[in-house]
Amino acid sequence: MKRTVLTIFLAVFGGIGALALNGSGPSGGPTSNISAEWLFSTFKAQAGCLNPQCEQLVILNGDGVNWPYANSCYAPPSGHIVRDPSIHKWNGVYWLAHTIGDGTNGQVPSTGFDLAYSTDGGVCYKWLQTVDMSSVSGTGPNAHTNAPELFIDDDNTFHIVVTITQTGVTLTPYEVRPITALSPATPATWQITQITGTTLPNMYDMFTLKIGSTYNIFYVNNSTKFIEYMSSSSLTSGYTITASGDWAGWGGPWEGPCVVLTAANSYRIYVDGVIASKPGEWHSETTSGLAGSWSAPALVNATLIPEHGTVIPYP
Repeated sequence: MKRTVLTIFLAVFGGIGALALNGSGPSGGPTSNISAEWLFSTFKAQAGCLNPQCEQLVILNGDGVNWPYANSCYAPPSGHIVRDPSIHKWNGVYWLAHTIGDGTNGQVPSTGFDLAYSTDGGVCYKWLQTVDMSSVSGTGPNAHTNAPELFIDDDNTFHIVVTITQTGVTLTPYEVRPITALSPATPATWQITQITGTTLPNMYDMFTLKIGSTYNIFYVNNSTKFIEYMSSSSLTSGYTITASGDWAGWGGPWEGPCVVLTAANSYRIYVDGVIASKPGEWHSETTSGLAGSWSAPALVNATLIPEHGTVIPYP
């Protein structure tokens, strides 16, 4: 696939610099000359800026391993950062959820996360609402809402899995779903349900993958920094640990797991190596099911160094 040359434009929205990377045509969105099978939501700080508020959403297009096209078009509310962006297509609209603050990096505590949408093919997003999680996060100085991840169930219901802490130390998993109509014109009200199971570890960066009638949630064990997963017949309860420790031989530490089905019984996982001083997204493959043998992690090939995000089929 021919690599395009990136043009970088800098615009200012509400006092926050927005980085626009256009590798796909004048519109800044996916065009017919892209042989892309996947979209990848990630984030990247502007060059030379160490302030977390410089972190911006970037949407990559590619074949799943090679990501030659990068676009960015999103302005969050003033004071909100963009980290851990999760995207999914639902009812013809691309949706985005992301972390908005990090008290450990000089930002105000985050008692919620942002939700945005795209009607242009998943590139340009518009902010819709901040989902309030203060009923479970509290409002203290260590309150934090971590890495919201979108999940669409078989019955087309819209869900978000997220971890919450009131202390900055122990993270608890929750499922969030709209209980009123949700559309680009209509912010929703939300139901918050704790995800429970048998002896669940302190976890974060959850990603849900449903296989048949089984829900599998991949996560980072906050004690070991290994990628593990748990399984249940229910989205919100009854989980038992299916694979723990260095079960797949990936080693660690890693963050931000995302798992996609690439063929029958074949999967690819993406993980972020930044906490291991291995910046960028790494991928591993299996052709023998989740519990099978996985390849050694290898770096993806991208036009920038991506960080924790979500990969979905395109279009």
